[in-house]
Amino acid sequence: MKYQSVDHLEDFEFHDAQWSLISCDSGKLVVEARLLNIHRHALADVFDCDMEIQLAKITFSNCSVVAYEPGVPWKTDASGKSYPAEPMITYTSQDAEKRLLHALDSTTTIYRFEEDDGGNYRISGCGDEPYFEAVISFDRAAVEWDDFRRPAWYVLRKRGIQA
Repeated sequence: MKYQSVDHLEDFEFHDAQWSLISCDSGKLVVEARLLNIHRHALADVFDCDMEIQLAKITFSNCSVVAYEPGVPWKTDASGKSYPAEPMITYTSQDAEKRLLHALDSTTTIYRFEEDDGGNYRISGCGDEPYFEAVISFDRAAVEWDDFRRPAWYVLRKRGIQA
């Protein structure tokens, strides 16, 4: 691929990106990402603004799925306090991996992908599952792509262009 960024996930804006599973074996998770934006200050961004990448491949090496939590409905009581309407379930190890891979097997919209205090990454998203959160651990993350598509949607909006 023409462009590559290794271990600089902070250079990307993952919100609203769409991930699809390419493969997962021998500790290597590979996803295809659409609607992924790269920040203008990133070395790999050759433009003067945040850009949307045409199609990226993200490879997480020595990756394991730490936890997976499917979304549950929430209720709000008379005082305005929200709470889960049913018990929240956290899956771990092989059960967590199986559920995350199932979620990524269809297109998954990413709401959040951020490093937590323990050095793992938390994914919030929806796809086949209306909402889920997962935690993954990995040693290396490589983002690769060939082409930029256009300025990021939020750059276009600032310029008065509806994306």
